[in-house]
Amino acid sequence: MNELLIAEKLVKSFPRPGGGRDMAVAEVSFAIASGEALGLVGESGSGKSTVAGLVTRLIEPDRGRIILAGKDITGARGHRLRRGAYRKMQMVFQNPLASFNPRRTLGSSIAEPLLNQGHSKKEAAAKVCALLEECGLPGGCARKYPHEVSGGQCQQAAIARALAVGPELLICDEATSALDVTLQAQIMELLGRLKKRGLSFLFICHNLALVQDFCDRTAVMQAGRIVEQGRTADILASPAHEYTQRLIEAAL
Repeated sequence: MNELLIAEKLVKSFPRPGGGRDMAVAEVSFAIASGEALGLVGESGSGKSTVAGLVTRLIEPDRGRIILAGKDITGARGHRLRRGAYRKMQMVFQNPLASFNPRRTLGSSIAEPLLNQGHSKKEAAAKVCALLEECGLPGGCARKYPHEVSGGQCQQAAIARALAVGPELLICDEATSALDVTLQAQIMELLGRLKKRGLSFLFICHNLALVQDFCDRTAVMQAGRIVEQGRTADILASPAHEYTQRLIEAAL
């Protein structure tokens, strides 16, 4: 397997009010191949979002390693981290409105990483329009503020912003859960097109139907640990762990 991302024995705990620590992620390991979508499922509080934060280096791991495109980025800082990680992977959050600066237009936010890469304002503006259109929005949305578009359009714009740096991996942390069923379908159609184009995904989701349709493999988290992982079709058809069985039964 041509592994784009390897998470190796990640551990993270957080201070507990009154003393002690709570274990959020314990010895979590998985890999994502180029062009593959890995689903990460489990109940709320199982550690899924903490894993996303560790992988993207928004959260510092206590132990473990993160290897991206063959390079260990666990200890990367500053410029090295921006060059080695941020250009290869981007994150799409659950609440698209909260992920944008409300005082800036969508186009301005999408253009920022392009300008940081050395594009001229004219080049960035053209690229922003192309990205919005690729994500199913008219180029004119670049002039709108986040509160002036629907939740689905705001999430499409967030995906356009994530694509601006040309990443190989998208981390989607419940990227459709705040949307209604129709908008959810639109976003999943967009992600499907990006997957066919060769993009890889860590797809964190509690909706097993979406995971079944989109993800090649799935990892199941319970209380900070991965209790089962494998081909999505195999796990959903014949779960080996009782916790996975309960998740599937609850979704029926």
